[in-house]
Amino acid sequence: LGDREGSSQWAAVDGFVVGDNALAERCGGVVAEDAAAVEVVGLASGDLQAFEGAGRGLGAGEGDDGRGAVALEDGLQIRKPRLYRSGFFVDSAGTVVTSADAARGCTRITLDDDIEARMVVSDETLGVAVLAPNEPLAPIAVARFRTDPPRLQSDVAVAGYSYGGVLNAPTLTFGTLAALGGLGGEADLSRLSLEALPGDAGGPVFDAGGSVLGMLVAPEDGTRRLPEDVSFAAEGAAIRALLEKAGMTSESGTEAAALDPEDLSRAALGMTVLVSCWD
Repeated sequence: LGDREGSSQWAAVDGFVVGDNALAERCGGVVAEDAAAVEVVGLASGDLQAFEGAGRGLGAGEGDDGRGAVALEDGLQIRKPRLYRSGFFVDSAGTVVTSADAARGCTRITLDDDIEARMVVSDETLGVAVLAPNEPLAPIAVARFRTDPPRLQSDVAVAGYSYGGVLNAPTLTFGTLAALGGLGGEADLSRLSLEALPGDAGGPVFDAGGSVLGMLVAPEDGTRRLPEDVSFAAEGAAIRALLEKAGMTSESGTEAAALDPEDLSRAALGMTVLVSCWD
């Protein structure tokens, strides 16, 4: 196990390294080095005995299919999500707001890898979808949407899983509010001066005080390429209207005193989730 030995986050089950104790129980000791990104299906108890020795015998890089997953072909199927996006909790029931493409055409949607969710409503024009977990959740924090207009050039931050399931916590990306409105005058969008990654899409856009201004929308497909520091956010008021349409409520607030980056990061950690779309 090397430097993982003694860590509560790693478990050795029948000689296989597993990234999460609960996952170890579900998988029965399957190789799951990247537990946040890999789903293992179709393993019977007899298969584990058959693969136990083979798993120990794999050297570094052996069996790698070139996509970062170990491919054992005889009886073991390893799948990864088709798409990773971010999302955030908006009420105490665990309702999640995310990017519309995170729920488009998925046969299965998960939150933080192992919580099944379903789409409640989606607005493709706005680029927002609302998800509900299939089991009760108790979020540590929920979004508080700011209702008074923010100042132009004020500081903002986006919380998101920039690298998909590689990291086990969201990343904060800082920037400024460049304009109230989209490039075509869309009233439901804000333009941000901020360098986001595709995995950040669906994440909450915070003001300096920790209130949520909106949701980072996914980058457009196609041939048009905007400057790297140009991103867009769906406005909080439009998101709240979509939630109300679905019969859900949300919290609101006004401008608050600026938070330290550490406190803002703590708030983001409590409400931001990884959303995975599976084929």
